[in-house]
Amino acid sequence: MVLKDMTYQAYFQTVNSLTDYKKQQMANIYFQYYQGSDLERFYNDLESKNEVLFLEHKGQIVGFTTIEFYSFQQKMIVYSGDTIVMPEHWQQQSLHAAWIQRMGKLKQENPTTPLYWFLLVKGYRTYKYLIVFAKKFYPHWDETQPTLKQLADQLAIAKFADLYNVQTGVVECPSDYGYLKEDLTEIAAHEQQKKSSQFFLSKNPNYYQGHELVCLCELSADNLQRRAQKLFLDTNIEYRNE
Repeated sequence: MVLKDMTYQAYFQTVNSLTDYKKQQMANIYFQYYQGSDLERFYNDLESKNEVLFLEHKGQIVGFTTIEFYSFQQKMIVYSGDTIVMPEHWQQQSLHAAWIQRMGKLKQENPTTPLYWFLLVKGYRTYKYLIVFAKKFYPHWDETQPTLKQLADQLAIAKFADLYNVQTGVVECPSDYGYLKEDLTEIAAHEQQKKSSQFFLSKNPNYYQGHELVCLCELSADNLQRRAQKLFLDTNIEYRNE
């Protein structure tokens, strides 16, 4: 059993059910921590997604992540869009747990279709999710994963065209696509000596400008770390469509 902090609530909502007020709340949070983009781009990106996972603390929205589901080469792809959690709530686990449970439900509904997480990474904190969640993923500092790399390249070219640099594996977004404010791009001193952080910096040295490292992993019970695996098999999630 995974214990939950009852001061937090994580729930899903379909994008087409969001009220204008809810969208504005999301934008207000986003622009506290991102710069370079504008409201029109934020709303356009939101409309291209299928669902939002919200995080509430004592009834107030303190974070969210957007999700797009689509088929590609007889595989199901989960693409993560805009994501932000207010820094004072970084220690909570409710958002991450609910996200994995949603992926488990998706796999339960499509048991014979391979399911992949297509993730663009602006910062090392996000890259760490792959380390915590998955056994095998691309890119990895010790394992080349050529099959995952090939699929990652194909997905990135299909979605980002010329913005994707095949040689580096990075989507070189212009600044008006949005980038994290400087105080959120720093890598903690205790993290800087790790192979994983040094690898991330070598792969995406301009992450602070909004460049995004293309990452991919298969979402299956066998490929998840033990704690994530338990959540993946627990598909009790909540929707609050308005």
